[in-house]
Amino acid sequence: MTRKAIPALMIATGLAACAPTLQSHGYAPPDSELDDIVVGQSTKQTVGGALGRPSDLGVLEDDAWYYVSSTTSTYLYEAPELVDRRVVAVQFDENDVVRDVTVYGLQDGRAVPLVTRVTETFGDELTVIDQILGGLFNPAGLVGN
Repeated sequence: MTRKAIPALMIATGLAACAPTLQSHGYAPPDSELDDIVVGQSTKQTVGGALGRPSDLGVLEDDAWYYVSSTTSTYLYEAPELVDRRVVAVQFDENDVVRDVTVYGLQDGRAVPLVTRVTETFGDELTVIDQILGGLFNPAGLVGN
């Protein structure tokens, strides 16, 4: 029995090593916690007490709080793959009262391609001679300013 158990144990261990690894990042409250937030009644203070600190705030003002969680799956040496994302957006009015609560999922997101172009600028382009002469006659380094 022992001779057969050792190879079986080795195979089982090898197969377990091939399982994908799931990693969770961030925190987005579940729907059961969102039920405590009442639109038109709850304030920033009550939302902060019930849900905790947000992952992110609105861009220009803190009129929106965002709670973000994501789950990635990594298989062996492959790049991580996003398998789940949940974003809870809580928006406030000018009196810091909840105006809206919206939940977004992975299906609501859009992939944004990065642009690798470089925008050329024109203006104070100094040649090597300009830089040498500028360094000799302007030791403070104010050439081009």
